[in-house]
Amino acid sequence: MCCCLLKVCCCLTSFLVCFSVFLLGANIAVSNMLFPVPKNAIPLPGNGGFWADCSDEVLKPLVVPEDLNNSTASDVQGKIEFTKISSDPVIWTPHSSHRQIVTKEMRYVPRSDVEGAESGKPKKMRQISATMHQFYKIGDKFWMTFLYLPKTDQCKEHDKDQLCPLPDETREGEDVTKAHRTLKTIHPKLGKYTPFGVYRSRQVWTDVESGVVVGCADMGFEYREEAPPGLDAEIDSGLFSQLQDWWSTAAEGSESENKEEGSEQIVV
Repeated sequence: MCCCLLKVCCCLTSFLVCFSVFLLGANIAVSNMLFPVPKNAIPLPGNGGFWADCSDEVLKPLVVPEDLNNSTASDVQGKIEFTKISSDPVIWTPHSSHRQIVTKEMRYVPRSDVEGAESGKPKKMRQISATMHQFYKIGDKFWMTFLYLPKTDQCKEHDKDQLCPLPDETREGEDVTKAHRTLKTIHPKLGKYTPFGVYRSRQVWTDVESGVVVGCADMGFEYREEAPPGLDAEIDSGLFSQLQDWWSTAAEGSESENKEEGSEQIVV
C-alpha cells in the first residue's frame, strides 16, 4: 500500500514539474514573439535599460467623421506621444536609500494619419486607462511575463500631475493642439528576496469614453546588486523631499476616499 502511494506521489510530482516547465516555456515563447522590444528603443546607461514610444504598434486606423471638413477637428481622436522616460536612480540597487522614481514626459497631439485633423485639436479625453504588461528578463536574454494589470485608472494615479482632462482649456498656458504632461510614478523599495535583473513594463493607453487606443510606452529598468559609480546616485534631497510630500498627500487622499466608501485598497 505504501509503495503504491509513493509511486502515485512520484508520478504526480513529475507531472507537476513537467507541466510547470511547459507553462514557463510557453510564457517565454509568447512574451518574446508577441511583445519584442521596439526597434526604436532608446538605451539607458548601464546594461539592459531602455525606453520607447510604441504607439505605432498599437494605433489602429480611425474612421474620419463625414462632416469633418465642415466642422472643427476636435471630434477626431488624438494620440499620446511619449517623448522621454527616465528612472532615478538609473540603476536601482538594494543600497538605494529612496524609492525608484519613474518620470514619463508625454504630449497629446492630433493624429497625423487622419486627413484634415492636423489643423485642429484632438478630442478631449476625460478618462484614461492603461493596461500594464510586466516582464522579467531571464538570464538577460528572454522576457517572461510575471504580471498583467488591465485598465488601470491613470487619471486617478496621476491626479497630482493633472493628467486629466487632456487637453484642458482651463489650464493656464495649455496648448490644446499639443498638450504636454510630466507624469511621475514612485515605486517603494523592493523586497529582500527580489531577484536582480531587468524589469520591463509595456503600457497601452486607452481613451475610456471612446474605447480607442491612444498610445503605448515600453520601458525597462535594471535592478542590480551593485551599479557603476553615478548610476545609482541619489537625486537632489530637496526634490526628493517634495516628492515624498507628494506621495504622502496622495496616499492620505486615497485613504480618505476608501474610508468614505467603506472599502480597502492596497497602494503598490
